[in-house]
Amino acid sequence: MKPTKEQEMIIQAAGKYDKLKVIARAGTGKSSTIRMMMEEYVEPSIYLVYNKALKDEAETWVPSHVSVKTMHGLAYRVAGPELRHKLNPKNNPPYIKINRLRSTKELAKQFSLPTFYGDDGADLSGLGVASYLKEAMKRWEMSIDRDITTKHLPLKRIINDSAKHGWDKDEIIKVLEHTLKEWWKLRINPTHQSAIAHETLVKLWHLSDPEVEWGRIYIDEAQDIFPIVLDVIKKQEDKKIVIVGDDKQSIYMFTGAVNSLDYFPYHTLPLTQSFRYGQDIADLAVCAFPEKVELKGSPTIKSKIGEVDTSKPYAHLFRTNAALVNEGVR
Repeated sequence: MKPTKEQEMIIQAAGKYDKLKVIARAGTGKSSTIRMMMEEYVEPSIYLVYNKALKDEAETWVPSHVSVKTMHGLAYRVAGPELRHKLNPKNNPPYIKINRLRSTKELAKQFSLPTFYGDDGADLSGLGVASYLKEAMKRWEMSIDRDITTKHLPLKRIINDSAKHGWDKDEIIKVLEHTLKEWWKLRINPTHQSAIAHETLVKLWHLSDPEVEWGRIYIDEAQDIFPIVLDVIKKQEDKKIVIVGDDKQSIYMFTGAVNSLDYFPYHTLPLTQSFRYGQDIADLAVCAFPEKVELKGSPTIKSKIGEVDTSKPYAHLFRTNAALVNEGVR
């Protein structure tokens, strides 16, 4: 495949600059551009992808000098051997109920979480406190912080709920911060029965201040990187890094991912030549964005804007997940 002028500039820049950012629009050949760079620069490299499905697909086409990893895969190399038995553990023997600290009921029992009485008769039970606790653990494990503090608690929710029902918010916060620290100690203790999540391994990997062993790092779909991974990557100052993404396709924010493209002050180049549609559709797509977005349609594809014949196979595009779900329900 012959590279476009934009792709040629990106390939050359990957050799000139140690840190490179590519803002690539939909259908512009992100993966093929990354592959061209990999083939041009033959050195030990890592291709960091979002999930296992992308990893399996990428392993079918990356050159032999490139390793494909997910963030969980990298984390597993550090913390996995010692704690892997705590991922999805089962009760053994099955007739003995073991408290794995997975449910609100198990957490409330383990830590003897108290009940907070409300002025309106709506009390916060130990199960309710455990609900806050579970959210706090998720926040801590996905954060870039090195110590647990009250900032990892769902403070806005706690303050609003307390004001509504007359709970002692200061005491709730005190109990939660203390319990979160105790739960974390048990969670990372290899000999304790409590279960862990994959995010636990990622957090431990982050806390270990890891140095990526490969000399060149490629990151695809950079608009959906978790802050904790972003923090690790930014510290690889002696590595050559290429990040590729589209800030208009950030779809995993509900999981805690962020559009990280703005966090990397790297030399930046665009990838705007689409291979999926013609200029008419490209022009319409540009009109859909409130700010100016450059996008060029393929000169070899004739697209048209008009009425859709729904008696034939067709695609329905939605700008939000909510709109898609609403249409499905309707």
